[in-house]
Amino acid sequence: MPGWTAVVGADGVEQAADYVEHLAGRELAADKVAAGKTVYDTNCAVCHGAAGEGNPMLGAPKLADDTWLYGGSREQITLSIAEGRNGRMPAHQEFLGKAKSHLLAAYVFSFTRGNAPAR
Repeated sequence: MPGWTAVVGADGVEQAADYVEHLAGRELAADKVAAGKTVYDTNCAVCHGAAGEGNPMLGAPKLADDTWLYGGSREQITLSIAEGRNGRMPAHQEFLGKAKSHLLAAYVFSFTRGNAPAR
């Protein structure tokens, strides 16, 4: 996803973040939801869907749940909208720890050696 600050401005980013939080089931004031819906419908719904259902074919995640690729804090939601993510995988060491991160990396690396798991 590209960053949207240049398109919607800082206020638009904040309004879109309000609406994304609303889609995820968080309580917000009705006026914030209404303003955010306008920004969302105009700029975000084409990829993420009118109800935040997402579109896997476009790589647009579902927003109408409490699953977050890059963290669900207000700060992370706003950062995702403002700066975009451009297909970058989020870091995992913070919650996996160093040892598990290394094990996971070794497992993924094993796929390059013909050891892919059976489907």
